[in-house]
Amino acid sequence: GRFIRVRRIVAVLLLVFYLALPWIKINGYPAVLFDLAERRFHLFGITLAAQDMWLLFFVITGVGFSLFFVTALFGRVWCGWACPQTVFLEHVYRPIERWIEGDAVRRRALAAAPMSLEKFTRRALKHGVYILISAIFTHLFLAYFVSVPEVWAMVRHSPRDHWSFFVFIAAFTGITYFVFRPNLLHGHACQ
Repeated sequence: GRFIRVRRIVAVLLLVFYLALPWIKINGYPAVLFDLAERRFHLFGITLAAQDMWLLFFVITGVGFSLFFVTALFGRVWCGWACPQTVFLEHVYRPIERWIEGDAVRRRALAAAPMSLEKFTRRALKHGVYILISAIFTHLFLAYFVSVPEVWAMVRHSPRDHWSFFVFIAAFTGITYFVFRPNLLHGHACQ
């Protein structure tokens, strides 16, 4: 119905927003960049230095209280429409599952079927795509801290050159894959 279409549009806009922020430049810096090495935080054209951390405390506290307030008043709207867990799970990972394994009836039949080449291929393809998507999201998450060009430079070099980032990417990709693969979750973090 109408609400499902609007919910999908909202989810696509949120995903585009998340994926685009490291690419959008404002005053020569990404729209959002938490540059830990330089101890500078760039938020939509405002640059905060390490000595401005007390301001960031108030911003984060305000965002936290706003999140609690909105959740208390409109909890189902938050959990069903804007929570990152819902957006990633319902609008990225589950569609991949439906695309590869079919609708709910086909997925149950596939799960009940004995192991075959088709079942193995579908499951391997699904989990391979999950891992690839998780790696893309993780690399973009890292770009919030070191910028897209820096992430690209790290990807092109040996993992030994940036071993700590490589370990972070591998671990966070695994965590993202584990958290979002739909057959592991029967519910949702907000429920």
